[in-house]
Amino acid sequence: MVISINSTQAKTLLLQFQQALSPASIRSELQIAGVEGVNEAKRLVKVDTGKLQSSVYSEVRGNDTVALGAREEYGPYVEYGTSKQNAKPFIEPGGLRIVTTLEQNLQRKINKQ
Repeated sequence: MVISINSTQAKTLLLQFQQALSPASIRSELQIAGVEGVNEAKRLVKVDTGKLQSSVYSEVRGNDTVALGAREEYGPYVEYGTSKQNAKPFIEPGGLRIVTTLEQNLQRKINKQ
């Protein structure tokens, strides 16, 4: 289960960032934002056995994408709910944390230049 969240501001900043810094620096910022997203998702997920919480991950894909997901197959049922269980989102808020972190960190770095 992976959720895609697009942010025009983050993409614009990332383009400016790509012109100013090395690919390694960009990848580092994406990884930092991914860790923040994982931490947020793990904080929010309902814990019974801890399997779902421990299955939350982030992964940098390419030069401009961070994927956030959960490896447990029942993750979507928790995230979106079922006919018998209300939704308890954890991945989408984690994704929003990635966007916020990335926007803040990129803006800081661009402003320093």
